[in-house]
Amino acid sequence: MQEKGKDFHFAEMVIFDYPKQGTPLISCSQTAKIELPHKALIWEDSERNVWLAYNNPADVAERHRLDKCDFEIKKVEKTLASLATLATQPTPQQ
Repeated sequence: MQEKGKDFHFAEMVIFDYPKQGTPLISCSQTAKIELPHKALIWEDSERNVWLAYNNPADVAERHRLDKCDFEIKKVEKTLASLATLATQPTPQQ
């Protein structure tokens, strides 16, 4: 996309609202709520490569001192990694 001489590439924020995983994190520390719902950014670079990124749940745990939420953090890590893997699979050719 181009607008007034600027080259804009695709970028989209995806929000994952899954209270079964978010609520326990908030119970560990209310400040974790600023990180929720979980988000991922999908964008295209200048070489037309498409990327997907999200906040590492372990970093979120450290930022908000979620020391007693290791089990919940591991579940969130697994869920986000699975979603990222599914989202980045090539589309089957028909």
